Amino acid sequence: MWHKFLRGIALAGVFFVTGTGAGLANHAVRVSDLDAAAFVVHCNDVALREDSVVRLSPPLLSKSVKLKNYRVYETSLLGIEEKGRLFLNINESGALSSIVLKSEKESVGRSLALRRVLALSLESLGMTEAERAEFFSSEEKSPNGGGALRHAWCEAARRKIIAFYDAVHAPDILVLYAWDE
Repeated sequence: MWHKFLRGIALAGVFFVTGTGAGLANHAVRVSDLDAAAFVVHCNDVALREDSVVRLSPPLLSKSVKLKNYRVYETSLLGIEEKGRLFLNINESGALSSIVLKSEKESVGRSLALRRVLALSLESLGMTEAERAEFFSSEEKSPNGGGALRHAWCEAARRKIIAFYDAVHAPDILVLYAWDE
């Protein structure tokens, strides 16, 4: 399962650097300055303010996923019937490097619940309504047709937020990360 995730990250990197939306000057940066616990609290605060039914459970250090140079925390989706998890990858400085959304039953692309969680995550990262609209309208397909990339600049975070989804190699996973533009 995780080899698919890692292959998806590699494909995302290659696609984004060679795709129409990016130049070689971009550098990967953390997606948020918050740690795992603070991000979950912030997401739940945003969900409460927006009257969303989706909530995240408190993050726990993952026993099933290990990544070199990262602590991986898991959180479950609450308030909805669909089963899914978020994996919060924390770098050595304690900040949120990337977010992995994983559907337990169906492809991420067809999951209404995970689209809600994605929108909640984007808002929690500081994206305005206009920036989220740009994000969702920015889809670029990979040359092989299996992957899709979405991205938009988040002024509040001062970084470009990117989502990568590979319907062929990892249909149950969506990865959120960031570039410094």
